[in-house]
Amino acid sequence: MFWQTKVIYEFGPFQVDPRERRLLRDGEAVPLTPKVFDVLLALVQNSGHILSKDELMRLVWADTAVEEGNVARNISTLRTALDQKSGEPQYIETIPWRGYRFTDRVRQVHDDSVRRSFDSIIVVPFHNLDGDPHLEFLSEGITESLINSLSRLAGLRVLSRNSSFRYRSQDVCATTLGRDLKVQGVIVGRVAKHDEMLSISVELIDARDDTHVWGAQHVRHLAETLMMPAMIAEEITGQLRLNLTIAEQRRSDTAAYRRCRRLQTLSAGPLPLQ
Repeated sequence: MFWQTKVIYEFGPFQVDPRERRLLRDGEAVPLTPKVFDVLLALVQNSGHILSKDELMRLVWADTAVEEGNVARNISTLRTALDQKSGEPQYIETIPWRGYRFTDRVRQVHDDSVRRSFDSIIVVPFHNLDGDPHLEFLSEGITESLINSLSRLAGLRVLSRNSSFRYRSQDVCATTLGRDLKVQGVIVGRVAKHDEMLSISVELIDARDDTHVWGAQHVRHLAETLMMPAMIAEEITGQLRLNLTIAEQRRSDTAAYRRCRRLQTLSAGPLPLQ
């Protein structure tokens, strides 16, 4: 059984709740405008990686023409909200001539009170938004790597590559796939290139009611292309981690106990004659 939980990002005394779109410090809400929160979320989800100003503008102001100064102003506001002192690289570091990087260690916390179970899933081929042949190769590689990675999770039925790639370059409906293929979850993704950066987004949809359950965006340099399919697949699989239900845990514990008892009986040898 595959469980998808609500993810909260933690660093220092802060918590970032993407679903509620709020920032907490020691449990107290820190007021942020919607765009400042979007900048924070983009940085946190790509912790340790440099995001250029152009990339941040595309992530936060996707279809809106804005000035480059908007990024700097929102970063400054965000640093103030995080109580980052001038000249200190804590949390957000400016990389001269390149962009910004979130430097603090980010932890992912799963809220078990909000979760959905999946015992079957299909990974739809990632959509190449630019039609670039090189990106097509990358999209297929990420899809195949993700299928292989998820297939290693015990108790989760993952449809094969042949089944998945029947839906390449098609507009798919999650509920239709769920009904036709008898799967509960559908993973879709998109790959786009912006100058020397690649943006890979992924979304998990519950095919039973067409509900968006989870999503993430990864930004990488083109130079990482060769290693990218495996890296992205492992990151996504880590974010979609398998958890056993209480019932399954009990079954596992019972099976382990029985195996232990059998071994003890065998090692003890035959009972002595009376």
